[in-house]
Amino acid sequence: MSKKSISMTEIAALAGVSQSAVSLVLNDRWRAKRLSRAIADRVIKIARERNYRPNRLIHALRTGRTHTVAAIFYTVRGEYYPQIAAGIEEEAKRHGYHLLISQVMRGIEEEAGEIEVLLERRVDGLILVPRYPVANRDNYRRLIAQGIPLVCVDSYFPDVPCPAVVGADEEGMHAATTHLIELGHRRIAYAGMAPLDATHMKDRYNGFLKAMTGHGLEIPADFKVLDSVTAVAKFLRRPGRPTAFMADNDYGALNAIRAAESLGLRVPDDLAVAGFSDCLANEDVYRVPLTSVHVDLMAMGRLAMQHFLREVEHVSGRHELTRLPASLVVRASSAGKRSALVHRGHGQASRK
Repeated sequence: MSKKSISMTEIAALAGVSQSAVSLVLNDRWRAKRLSRAIADRVIKIARERNYRPNRLIHALRTGRTHTVAAIFYTVRGEYYPQIAAGIEEEAKRHGYHLLISQVMRGIEEEAGEIEVLLERRVDGLILVPRYPVANRDNYRRLIAQGIPLVCVDSYFPDVPCPAVVGADEEGMHAATTHLIELGHRRIAYAGMAPLDATHMKDRYNGFLKAMTGHGLEIPADFKVLDSVTAVAKFLRRPGRPTAFMADNDYGALNAIRAAESLGLRVPDDLAVAGFSDCLANEDVYRVPLTSVHVDLMAMGRLAMQHFLREVEHVSGRHELTRLPASLVVRASSAGKRSALVHRGHGQASRK
């Protein structure tokens, strides 16, 4: 049977100090109020020995905070978003926060409804991985105007006044496309998401366009395809097929490899392939390790949580964009045995 939890009043009596002093120690504010180390140690020792547990409900009512943050993802399946979530949670725990994760896979209304449910549960604010950016920007602005801390990660909106953390998407894609061009490829197709309303996907596509046009290469209008195996395989059956595929995510690149192999094409000899994010564990592509643009997704999550903690203290009401560096990791899917593993760094974490 567990021991009954002691109260702060009882700790104060046993330690011979005031209840306010106990509160300062247990909330790790004793240094700021110039309490002695001896008092802090005495209070902490008694609290541990007597099984003290803070009353979170009372604390929340007193401070207006629950020390809970909600992160809303389109999905946490696969290997991309879980790394961002792990970074958020790691940083949250360092600061005494609990993380709630919500998936919104069914559409715009579900996201808006889930946000309201989480706010009703008294979370201190939101970290969003936006999936429906055009439709829900008005809702994000409304929340910020109400004083709700909000941070975006993996995508951003210049007209939404909140911090956002993304990768160096345009620079990374430019580097990967340039790599394919330098290998001698001239017919390079782009495999990606159909809509480009997500800003980070726009940035990646712009990086591809700038690399191609910068080398004087034309981009046929139909050289942008969906990143499914079926769509890529259909594309590869045509005359004048591309010699390389640049995908805006690793799953699209993996589908391009599968499509090529289903048609008897060798990667990279018949078709070079590169992706973006370097998030796959590579079990599925060991026979053709994937060239990809690496972004530290856990660092992205940690930084998003750091921004959130500042917004909790004071909602900034302004757009602040932080980009994490991207580095090209060359593997066999593009360069075969001719290339050892190399990294080309592009940019340091920067803010705008």
